Amino acid sequence: MGTGPVRGSGPGDRGGLAGALVLGEDVDAALVALLPEAMAPKGRASLTAAELERTDWVPFRALMGEPGMFTMLGHARLTAIDAERPASFSAPVVSGLIRGQWKYDGILVTDDFSMAAAYEAPGGLAAASVAALNAGVDLILTSYDPDQYFPMVHALLRAEAAGKLKKDALSQSDRRLAGVTLEQGPQLTRAS
Repeated sequence: MGTGPVRGSGPGDRGGLAGALVLGEDVDAALVALLPEAMAPKGRASLTAAELERTDWVPFRALMGEPGMFTMLGHARLTAIDAERPASFSAPVVSGLIRGQWKYDGILVTDDFSMAAAYEAPGGLAAASVAALNAGVDLILTSYDPDQYFPMVHALLRAEAAGKLKKDALSQSDRRLAGVTLEQGPQLTRAS
């Protein structure tokens, strides 16, 4: 797949969603990292979702429409939609905007949950992990940090046993993940 750099999304430019990561061109899948407008240059954080839809989100929506696309959700807050939670586990962003309004049925993966945005969130890593899966995220990225990984897995197992994970969200995720095939290992490159 020939996805190249995304114009209008590099550092120092207009900014709503500030970057993209894509897998190598020899793989039929790609990963786009959505970095919400809260990380944008000054003056952009006040944009409404409608303004972002017409401007900053255009290149990302185009990439997300490619077959086999994986989308990574960053931990910054998309304040136009949810000022309280990072995009990576925000139901208004994930299930409302991406799964609902945009009708995106591809794989959603969080940024690393070993980062403070996840484990220092209200309710800690347990609440963030449950919120991510219930919102429609398919994969929670956690680097092998035993201080974060094991508590997260334990929290998810407890949440499942207590019926706190949405069966429909898990079923939809299982369906999406069952359709993923990679013929060779991913090679990440940064688009500029």
